[in-house]
Amino acid sequence: MNRMIFKMNFLFYSVIIVIFISEGVLSTFSELSPAIKKIDFLPSSSEPASQYSTHRLAFLDEILEKYDKRAWPTYGKGMPTDVKVNIYINDIGSVNAANMDYSLDIYLRQLWKDQRLKLSTFGINQSVTLNGDDLINRIWKPDLFFRNVKEARFHRVTVPNMLIKISPDGSILFSMRLTLKLSCHMSFRHYPLDTQRCHVIVGPYAQTTDQVRVSWQEKNALLIEEMVELNEFDLVEHSCGQFLRVIDTGAFSFLNVSFILERQNGYHLIQTYLPTFLIVMISWVSFWLNVDAVPARVTLGVTTLLTLTTVAAGVRTQLPPVSYIKAIDIWIGSCSVMVFGALLEFTLVNYLSRSEKTTESLKKPVSIFKRQKTSLVNPKLSQEEETRENTSTMKEAIMVDRVCRILFPSAFFVFNLVYWFYYLYTPELFTDAVPKDCESSALTTRPCQAPCTRYGTDKNTQNKNLRSIHIDPHPEGTHRLSFIDKVLLGYDKRAWPTYGIGKSTIIKVNIYINSLGSVNAADMDYGLDIYLRQSWQDHRLHLAEYGLNKTVTLNAQDIINRIWKPDLFFRNVKEAYFHLVTVPNMLIKISPEGDILYSVRLTLRLACEMVFHHYPLDTQHCHVLVGPYALNEERVILKWTNRPIQLNPKLRVPEYDIMNTFQTGSSHEHYGGVGNFSFLKITFTLKRQNGYHLIQTYLPTFMIVMISWVSFWLNVDAAPARVTLGVTTLLTLSTVAAGVRTNLPPVSYVKAIDVWIGACSVMVFGVLLEFTLVNFLSRSKSRPEDIFKPIKVFQSRRPKIIQDSLNVQMRTTKEMAINLKKARHVDRVCRVLFPFVFLVFNIIYWLYYLLLEIKS
Repeated sequence: MNRMIFKMNFLFYSVIIVIFISEGVLSTFSELSPAIKKIDFLPSSSEPASQYSTHRLAFLDEILEKYDKRAWPTYGKGMPTDVKVNIYINDIGSVNAANMDYSLDIYLRQLWKDQRLKLSTFGINQSVTLNGDDLINRIWKPDLFFRNVKEARFHRVTVPNMLIKISPDGSILFSMRLTLKLSCHMSFRHYPLDTQRCHVIVGPYAQTTDQVRVSWQEKNALLIEEMVELNEFDLVEHSCGQFLRVIDTGAFSFLNVSFILERQNGYHLIQTYLPTFLIVMISWVSFWLNVDAVPARVTLGVTTLLTLTTVAAGVRTQLPPVSYIKAIDIWIGSCSVMVFGALLEFTLVNYLSRSEKTTESLKKPVSIFKRQKTSLVNPKLSQEEETRENTSTMKEAIMVDRVCRILFPSAFFVFNLVYWFYYLYTPELFTDAVPKDCESSALTTRPCQAPCTRYGTDKNTQNKNLRSIHIDPHPEGTHRLSFIDKVLLGYDKRAWPTYGIGKSTIIKVNIYINSLGSVNAADMDYGLDIYLRQSWQDHRLHLAEYGLNKTVTLNAQDIINRIWKPDLFFRNVKEAYFHLVTVPNMLIKISPEGDILYSVRLTLRLACEMVFHHYPLDTQHCHVLVGPYALNEERVILKWTNRPIQLNPKLRVPEYDIMNTFQTGSSHEHYGGVGNFSFLKITFTLKRQNGYHLIQTYLPTFMIVMISWVSFWLNVDAAPARVTLGVTTLLTLSTVAAGVRTNLPPVSYVKAIDVWIGACSVMVFGVLLEFTLVNFLSRSKSRPEDIFKPIKVFQSRRPKIIQDSLNVQMRTTKEMAINLKKARHVDRVCRVLFPFVFLVFNIIYWLYYLLLEIKS
C-alpha cells in the first residue's frame, strides 16, 4: 500500500516538473525568435521552415546549381559588364631607386551586377557577406591584372584575405588584399633633388571591352591610409585615369593611378652635401699654411680628394648604372675640381717659392768664402742675404695664396647659387606622363592621363576595325556557355590536332616584351617580362559546326586545362614563373574556323653567355631559345608570326641601349634517341652605355694619375710629401679596381678596363720610381752633416785647418750642386714625358676599342 502511494506521488510531481520546464522553454524561445529572424543568412518567414536548415546556406547551393562561372553577367545581352573599381592603399613601401620599383599594400575592391545572383528572387532581402573559397571560386569574377607588376602575392593568414558581398538586387562586391611590387620608370637627372612619377596600371587580361568595361567608382575611387609615410619621399599628389589599349588580342579598358613622389632632401643634405661642403672648406686650409709646409699641404690636398672619391662611390651604390649626368654628379664633380684646384695651387706656390739663385751660389767658391767669412764675423748677416735672395719669389708665392683665399670661396659660392637655383626652381619634365602604347579612341572623352576621366557611351563611334568577340544568345540560355561543353564532349587533350593525319601541327609564336629587366654581368643573366602568344588550328574546336559564327575569348581555367596546348619551354631559362594575381594571366581565343590563340604572361630569368674583352665598351648578344619539350618535329613545328617580336614603347634598360635590329630565326636540334625538335631563337643586341663608366671609373682614375704628377713639381728634398702622394694615389687606384671587379664574374682574360687601370697604375708607380731616382741623385756620397760643422772649424785657430775645411766644403758643395741639378733635370723631363706618354696611350686605347666596337 505504501509503495503504491509512493509511486502515485512520484508520478504527480514528475508531471508538474515537466509542465514547468515546458513553459520555461516556450517563453525563452518566444524571446529569442525576433533576434533569429534578423540573421542575414536565413530566408524570410514566408519560406517554409523545412526548406532550409538553420546551420546551412542551402539557398546558395540552389542559386549556384545552374550557374556558369565561365559566362560574364551580361553574356548574350549585347552589352559589356560594367565593373567599378576602388583601391584602398594600406601602405606604400620602400621606393627602390637601384631596381626602379616600389611596393604597395592594397585592398582591391570590384563592384558589378550579376542578375544570376539576385537574392530577392529566392526570398532573401538582406545582403550576404562571405569569405569562403568554395563560394568565391564558383562565381564569375573580372580577370584584372596589374600590367606593370614585378611581383604580387595574396595574403592568406590566417585565412585568404578575400570577401564577397551579394546584395538582394544582384550587386556583387569582391574585395581582396594584395601586396605588389611595381616597376616605376625613374629619371635621375635631378637626383637627389628629383621628383618621380610612378603608376599603377590595372585592367582585364582576357575580357575585352565587348565583355567587360572597367571604370573607377564614382566616389572614393582611391583612398590612402592617413598614417602612410614613405622613408625617403613625400607623396605630394595622386590622380586616377583610364584609357583604352588596343593590341593583337583585342581592345581592353585599363585604369591607372599616378603618384607624384618628391624626394626628401634632409637625408642627402646631411649625408652627402654637408660632408662634401666641409671637405671643400678643409681643402682651403692649405692657403693659410706656410709655403714651406710641403708635407702638410700635400697630405691635406690628397686626403680631401680621395675622401670625395669615397663619398661618390657610396652614392653610386644607391642608383642604377645610368649613363646621363645627375645633379649629384655635378655637385661632387665641382667639389672635386675645387679640391684638385687647391692641390694645383699649392704646386704653383711651391714652385714659385723655390729660388734658383741658391744653386748658382753654391757653384761659386768666392761667394762661399765670403759667406763663411761673413758668418765668422756676424752669422745673422748670412741669413739676411739668403732671405733677400728669395724675397721676390716668396712674395709672389704668398700673394698667390692670399688671392686664392678669396678666389676659391667666391667661385664656390657662385657655383652654389647657380646649382641650387637651377635644381630647386627648374621643374622636372616627366617622360612617362601618358602611356605610350595607349591608343586614342572614341571610348575616351579625355586624354589618358587626365584625372578621373570616364568612358564615353556612344556605341556608334567605337572602333569599327576591332574584331567583335560578342557571342549571340544561345538557345539553351543566355547565361551559360553550354556550347563549350558540347564542343569539348569527347575531346582528347592528349592528342595533338593533326594526330592520325600524317603531318605536323604548325605552331606560330609571337612574343610581346613588356620589360627587359636588369642585365646582371656578375651572374651573366637577364630578366624578361613577356606575353607569350601561340596560335594553331584545331579542327576539333570548329565552332561553326555548332552554329557559332563569332570568336570566343575566355580565361576560364577549366576550359584552358581541357584542351591541347603546345609544351613549350625556354631552354636557357634559369628561373620562370606565371603571374597569378588577381587571376592566372592567361587567355584562350577560339575562332569559328577552329583557330586557337593562347596567351600567357611570364617572367623569366635567362642565361646570357657574355664576353667581357671590351668591357665596359662592350656589346653583348643575349638569346631566348624556345621550343617544345616532348613534341618532336613529327608532331609540332614552330614558326614565327608576321610580327614575331613586339616591344613595349616604354622599354628601357638602365645600362644598355637595345639595338633596333633583332635577329630571329628557327633552328632544329637533335636529341639522341628522342628525335629532332623545332626551336625558335631571339637575339638581343645590347650595347653598353659608356656615360656611367666614364663618370664613375675613367674620369676618377684619370684625375688620380694627374694628381700623381704633382710630385714632379715639388722640391727634391720634400721626401715625405712625395712618398705620401705616390703611395696614396696607388692605393686609391687599387680600391677603384676592386670596385669594378665586384660587378664582373671572375674571368681569366684581360678586359679593356684592366688595361686602363693597369696603365694608370703603371703611370703612378712610375712616378714613385722617378722620385726614388731623383732622391738618389740628389744625395752626395759624403754626408753633408759631417761636413758642415762650423763649431769644430771655429775651435781650431790654425789658418791651415780652416783652409782645408773650406776646401772640403767647397768640393762637397760643388758635387751636391751637380747632383741636385741632375735630379731637377729629371723632374723637368718627367713633367713633359709622363703626360705625353699617357696622352699617346689614351689615343691608342680609345681608337682601338672604339673602332673595334664600331666594327663589331
